[in-house]
Amino acid sequence: MTTPKTFMQAGIDVDTFARVKMQKDPSLTYSEAVKAVLEGNEHLARVYKNRPEPEPEDTSKYTQARTYIEAHDSLMEQAEELSLRLGIDGTLAFKRVLTLDRNRLLARKYLSGPSKRERQGR
Repeated sequence: MTTPKTFMQAGIDVDTFARVKMQKDPSLTYSEAVKAVLEGNEHLARVYKNRPEPEPEDTSKYTQARTYIEAHDSLMEQAEELSLRLGIDGTLAFKRVLTLDRNRLLARKYLSGPSKRERQGR
């Protein structure tokens, strides 16, 4: 077995060795084969275990809404402006606005739907 330097290399090595183990012993499941590979190689297990944490998303550059209603209103307002500016149908404009990167958080809030409280209040 090789001595990987990064988590990605360790993951590829673990997968490769697990698949080889599964070919040698067809009764093994993939998860059992991975466990066997990691138990058999301490260095590989250490590198594989110490995977880097994903960096938190920087939300400062995105428009945010606290509620579904705020997200809906903001997206609809942008869709109206786009529809008028480009002369396109409102539905198409709404779809375009929904897919803009700067509206990522608004879209997430809108697509999650209204909360129970918002459904009762509206």
